[in-house]
Amino acid sequence: MKIKNIFFIFCFSFIHFFCVGNNNPPIIESIVAIPDSIVSGGSVLLICNASDEDDKKSLTYLWDCTLGSISSPNDKDTAIWIAPDETGYFSISCEVSDSRDGATITTIDVKVL
Repeated sequence: MKIKNIFFIFCFSFIHFFCVGNNNPPIIESIVAIPDSIVSGGSVLLICNASDEDDKKSLTYLWDCTLGSISSPNDKDTAIWIAPDETGYFSISCEVSDSRDGATITTIDVKVL
């Protein structure tokens, strides 16, 4: 019985180490804001262009902002940002994750006039 357990652990470790391989995090090529400047209270379409050579179909997106609000589904590559009733530059970030716990985050600044 002891030999069976050791053999099972060895096989599992071998498969995990050699077959699963390393996971590279997603790569965010760009975040685009359309338009790139707006008036206070206006809205911006955000598009995150990302890829992952290890996990091409299972990317999820998490949008966040310092002020204002995100008003569209939070797991998609596009989002709508509603600007606050203030002027200045505001940061919006997008974190892209794959199903193997790889993640990358980047930020874009949008000017509110």
